[in-house]
This record gives sequence, C-alpha cells and structure tokens, in this order.
Amino acid sequence: MTAVDHDAHHAPLRLRSRRIVTPGAVIDGEIVVRAGRIASLDSAGADGVQRSPGQTIELGSDWVVRGFIDGHVHGGGGAQCNSDDPDEVAAVAAFHARHGTTALLATTVSAPLSGLAAALRTIGHARARENGATAGGDVPGPGSTPGAAILGVHLEGPFLNVSRPGAMDPGSFLAPDSAALAALLAVEPGLVAMMTVAPELPGATALIRELAARGVVASLGHSQATEAQTAAAVDAGACAVTHTFNAMGPMHHREPGLAGAALDRPGLSCELIADGIHVTASALRLAHRAKGTSGIRLVTDAIAAAGMPDGHYRLGAIEVRVDDGCARLAAGQALAGSTLTMDKAGPDRRPRAPGGAARGGHDGLGQPGPAARSPGPQGVDRHRDGRRPRGAARGPQYAGDARRLAAGPSPLSCGSAARPTRRSPRARRTPAATRSRGRRSGRRSSPRNRRA
Repeated sequence: MTAVDHDAHHAPLRLRSRRIVTPGAVIDGEIVVRAGRIASLDSAGADGVQRSPGQTIELGSDWVVRGFIDGHVHGGGGAQCNSDDPDEVAAVAAFHARHGTTALLATTVSAPLSGLAAALRTIGHARARENGATAGGDVPGPGSTPGAAILGVHLEGPFLNVSRPGAMDPGSFLAPDSAALAALLAVEPGLVAMMTVAPELPGATALIRELAARGVVASLGHSQATEAQTAAAVDAGACAVTHTFNAMGPMHHREPGLAGAALDRPGLSCELIADGIHVTASALRLAHRAKGTSGIRLVTDAIAAAGMPDGHYRLGAIEVRVDDGCARLAAGQALAGSTLTMDKAGPDRRPRAPGGAARGGHDGLGQPGPAARSPGPQGVDRHRDGRRPRGAARGPQYAGDARRLAAGPSPLSCGSAARPTRRSPRARRTPAATRSRGRRSGRRSSPRNRRA
C-alpha cells in the first residue's frame, strides 16, 4: 500500500480508480486532492464537473481506501518506541506510513518508571519535531514529514496482572498507584492518550476513574478480571479493551470474564489483531457479529520486526525471535507482538517475511486520512465464503486528514464505542421476519432449549 499525498504548492492531484471505497458503495471515479487534503470525490462520467489542470494518476482496478489509524504500535522497520532516540521513533512512523497508516499511537511496553519516562520524553520530542514541520496547519508534501502522525502514546502498563504478562517482564509491573500515574502523565503533559490497566488489581477502579477524569482512555488488558470486575471498571470510565482475547482469561459460559464482557458491553471498544496468529478467523467473525464495525478497532501490535526478515529482535529490553513472520519470546513460546502492517490485516491473513506471498487489506475501521492504495479489502466485513460483499467498507469522510480526529467519533475516544451499526450479511433480518419464519416452520422453543 502506498500513502498518497500532494504538495500544497502544486495544482490539484486526481486519483482515478474503478474501485474507490465510499461510505455507501465501491464506485468508479476519482478523488481530487488539494493542498494535501482530500477535497472532493467525483463519480466517473459525472455531469458538470469542472476538470481543472493538474496531475492525474490512473490506478486502474487498484483499491483506494482511507488512511489507517493504528492505536497499538510498538515498532516496525527495525525500530521501536521504547527508545531514547527520537529518530528511532520517527523511523517507526515512517515505516508504517509506507503501509497506509496515516496516524498512530506510539505504544510502550511495561518497564521501570524511569525507562517509561525516558520513552515518553523521546516520543514527545519526535512528535514536537513533526508538529513543527506542520506548523500553519498545512499537511506537508512528500519528503518533509514522511511518517504517520503521532497522535500520542499508548502506555501498555505498568499496572498489569503478573499472571497475564504476555511478552512483557512481569517484574516491571506495579500495583495501581495514583502518584506513579501522576508522575508518568507529568513527563509530557497531554501526550499519553491511552493506558492499558488490569481492572481486577486493588486500586485499579480509582486509577481508571482518574484516567477518565484526565481525558486518557482506560483500556482493559493483561488481566484475569471477572465479568463483575470488568463491569466495575466500565462504570468507573473504562471504554476500551487491549488486544481482545489475548493476555486475558478465556471466556466461559458461567464466567465470561473480560473477553465475554468485551463482546457483550456496547461501551467497550475492542482492539483486535487480525494477523491470522493472535485470533482465528472464526473468533474475528464472532467479535464482528457481537460488536459491529463501530465496536472494533483493528490494530497491528507491531514490533520492530515488522517488515524485517526472520531473526532476533527486541521488544523493549526483551529478546524476541521471529520465525515465518510469527514473533515469540526467545526464551519461551508466548506471542511477542506481531509483524503485521495495517494493509495486510484480515481474518485469513498471516504475515510473511519480506518476499512472502501474503497480501491483503481491510476497511481500516479508523478515521479519514490522505488517500491510500490497497490491493483489495480482505477484512472482517466479508461473506463466509471469502467474497467481498458489495459496498463492504465504511469509506472516508471526504474532507480533512488523519492528523486530526474531528471528523466523526474518534477510534481513540470513549464516545466511539457505540452499539453496532452494521451487521454481517447473514444477520440482516428483522426480528419480525425471523419470528414469522419460525411460525411457518412450526418450530417451538422447548424448556430445555430456553435453559441452554
């Protein structure tokens, strides 16, 4: 996928394709880009459209979709966000921009407070340099700021459950502590946008309440929480779940736990890693049916090894090995983030080392941004047989860019976790129609079935 932008000092740029994903359908037409922003969308053969001078790029049958927002990015292209070098953080943003991500949350793994503070200062410096390059409100042209916009930081820890460490060092985990939280948030005021917290820990409810009061998204993860403990966290202000199904207790029909509550509660927006490794295709379909498109945020959880050959890398200070695109702890079998990029996410997609055959994309489930090209949507919004439904993707709002989250509910804000607004093709039945079919077929619900 190639992110497309245009210098403000040039004439309008037109991107012409037979497959442009819009809010209502996939259309044949062209996107007009002015001053680095999407200005309009014109259907092919539209009457009365003035064709002003400018460059036209013929994309043929290539898919054109909005730029992706990735809320969980540890690294990519050999670089990572747990760093003391702003150039390394900028390299992460530049790598993901080459794969269609126009904005991201730089994500840290748990570390001692001093290490997290150093990473926050580094990311803050990298973002300040980016913001300086975009002073005046114009989106820069190619070569000036090549990376995805750094929207803020996702602190994954340190207030996590040692029984669900994932690939992180449980020795760095802390009990929820208001003073420690205040110290982290004070390093770069306004930089932390999200924090993952285990809600069952003593003091976690008060910490979540404090995060919500400060405008930081409290995301639940690395947790053994029960359904009741999850409900208490939601009441306190939690509104998101970190890499749903991973690093949490399994769902049971008498104790759904965090995983079950995440699917059931409309106020929780669920991260999902659609790399074919972390979550199976059937689990992705289940989550999509339960939450709808608006309740899911596809993320990569990418580490430094994304886009790199198989081998040994680091996630924070921990050594990771990558075999056939799958990252695991060098000293164990735990999954250690992913090598995924957003242009390859999908229920039957598995990342490969450079030169591998896996390709694909998805509808992004994010906010509008500079146009991006993709080989074709292969995301969670598909028929069971793998065919793309007509008009599958929720397309962009054709004004603005991914450097701001003003156009519609933000995928990083608590207000975005609304009730499902879409259903899979098999679920588009009205309750009345379903009941009438049941009456015609003569089926009845037995007491045994009602108990089940």
